[in-house]
Amino acid sequence: ASILFGGFLILDSARYLEIYREKRQQTMQIKSALDTIPASSSVQASTLLTAYLSRNLILYDLEYNQREENPHITEYVVVDLRRLTGADYQGYIDDFRLKGYEETLFHEDLVLILRRDQ
Repeated sequence: ASILFGGFLILDSARYLEIYREKRQQTMQIKSALDTIPASSSVQASTLLTAYLSRNLILYDLEYNQREENPHITEYVVVDLRRLTGADYQGYIDDFRLKGYEETLFHEDLVLILRRDQ
């Protein structure tokens, strides 16, 4: 019985190691994308990305900002795509294009960066 239990632990640990590697790679890709945004730029970003972007002096949470009657206009919009469907993030692109933003960087299922036309 203990051999079986130990075998399950080893298999389970191997699965967690693979998940860790996959998530680490995704995190590095997202950070690389976020690093393309100048620190002096104003940004509104999805909640889980705001901590990494905290070097930006003007930073708003995307969801809260867009709920405002008069949302703040920023140079960049950053959308975390990890929990959105294609239709959802296409909706973000369409909405922000109407507001004068253009897609500057897109990592499928990871992150979308839009920049406001000057």
